Amino acid sequence: MGSNITPPPFKKTVGDVLDTHTLLINDQATTVGHYEDGRFIWFKQDFPFNADPLFIPNKVLRKALSIGELTDISRDSENAFLNVMDEQENSHSFSFDVYNEKDFESFVNISPVHRKIVKSYKVKVSGLPGAIKRCKYACAADNDPRNYLSGIQIEVSDGVANLVATDGIRLNFETLPAEVEGEITGFKFNFPRKFLRFITSETFYLVRYGDTLSVEFPYCGSSSVCCDNNDVADNFPATWKRTIPSTPVSIAVNRKELLNNLESLHLEMEELGNENWQKYSVIKLETENDCLKVQPGENYLKQEIIKDGDMPGFSIDRSVLSEVDNRTTHVNISYLKDALKSSEEESVSLAISGYPFTAIRIDNNKVLMPVRI
Repeated sequence: MGSNITPPPFKKTVGDVLDTHTLLINDQATTVGHYEDGRFIWFKQDFPFNADPLFIPNKVLRKALSIGELTDISRDSENAFLNVMDEQENSHSFSFDVYNEKDFESFVNISPVHRKIVKSYKVKVSGLPGAIKRCKYACAADNDPRNYLSGIQIEVSDGVANLVATDGIRLNFETLPAEVEGEITGFKFNFPRKFLRFITSETFYLVRYGDTLSVEFPYCGSSSVCCDNNDVADNFPATWKRTIPSTPVSIAVNRKELLNNLESLHLEMEELGNENWQKYSVIKLETENDCLKVQPGENYLKQEIIKDGDMPGFSIDRSVLSEVDNRTTHVNISYLKDALKSSEEESVSLAISGYPFTAIRIDNNKVLMPVRI
C-alpha cells in the first residue's frame, strides 16, 4: 500500500527547534519539537494506515522517505521497521528501537498535542504572510533571553489585527483587517521567530488544548503545522505604542537611492571606520535645507581621516511634507538598511523626533531608536 507522507519539517540544528520524534497513534502522525523557552511546535498529517502507538526517530523517517514510499510498519519485541518501496519497486527496510510504555506516557503528558481540544476558532487576517515578511527583520535574535521579543506579536480585536515586532532598538508594526468565526471577542498570540517560515496562509485556526492556546496553519496540502503560546504573549510590552514618535512626517526620499548610497557608505566605512565603528556601525542623519545628509560622526572615523577633512557621506534630495526644524539623529546603518529593504514603496517618508529622544520613524510603521554617542 503506497503513501504520500511529507518528511517532518523540523531539523535538529544549533539554535533551531529541538527535534524529537514522530509519534504515530492510529492513523495520525505527529512530529513534535520544542524551543528552549518551553514552547512546543508540531507538524501533523494523516497516516495512510493504522499503526500501534509508536515513536519513529525523525532521522530514520527522513531517510526512509528520501528513498521512496512507505508501504507498512512491522515490529517485534525490541525493534520496529519502516518498509519502503523505491521507484524501481525495490523494497528497503529501516529499523529503530521500540520505546517502552513509560517513555510513551511521559511524552504524551508533557506535550499539548494530545490534550483534549476545548475550543477551535477560524481566523482570517488579510495580507498576513506579507506582513510577517515586513516585520520579521525587527525581531530579537533567537537566543535573546527576552523570548517574548524573539517573534511577532499579534493582537486581534474588533475586526483588526495589529502585528508588532521589536528588539528594543527596531520596531515594525502592521495593521490588517481580521475576521474571527466564533464567540471569541479577541486574542493575542506570539509567533516564535522560527515558526514564521511556516506562515504562508491568511487563514489559520486558534485552538485551545486544555489551558494551552495554540495556532494551526495549513502546510503541504492536507497537513498542518502548529505552535503553542505558553503565555509568552502576556510578557510582550503592552506599552509598545508609546515608543512611536508623534512628530509629523517631515520629508520623503527615494528609497532605492537612499539604500544604494547606504550600501556604498557601509563598504567605505569598513576601511575608514575606527574601532567604535566596527562595534556600533553608527551613522548620523540630518535634515538640512532641501536634502537629507548622511555621514558617520567624527567619533567613528580614524584620526587620519578627520585630520584630512575629507568626510565620507552623501546627500540626497528630499521632498518637504511638513515644516519642522532641521533635526539630527544617530542610528545603526545595518538596522536602517533592514528597515528600508522591508518596504516595497518607491519613496519612504521620514520623521525625526525632537530632542532628547531623536528616534526616526519610517513610513509611519517603522521606528529606529537613536544610538547614544
